[in-house]
Amino acid sequence: MIEAACDSGGRMQFETTCRATSETAGGKLWSIQAMRGVAALAVVALHVYVIYLRPDYGQVIAFAPILSKGWVGVNLFFVISGFIIMNAHAKDIGRPSRIPRYLWQRFTGSIRCTGS
Repeated sequence: MIEAACDSGGRMQFETTCRATSETAGGKLWSIQAMRGVAALAVVALHVYVIYLRPDYGQVIAFAPILSKGWVGVNLFFVISGFIIMNAHAKDIGRPSRIPRYLWQRFTGSIRCTGS
């Protein structure tokens, strides 16, 4: 949880708290993991929909109103990513001195992902 308040100089001060619950057992938020699963299934549903609309697959349109909404899964992935980044860096809010470290971590992380 992030709490914000103004100090006597009018500057924003942030305080983060984290409660250990069964939901965070093993260091994972299981509700987030469940949402990731739902998002992945939605993306798979969209791909199934696109494939089965092709003439060589008979242009099956069963469940089309549901399967065609699979793009929502991609949006959900973006929301989850934003939450995870915010949760991981909540302590850095209001501390401009941490920006270079954050940018360096993002840069080196992206290089590791590309295999360069």
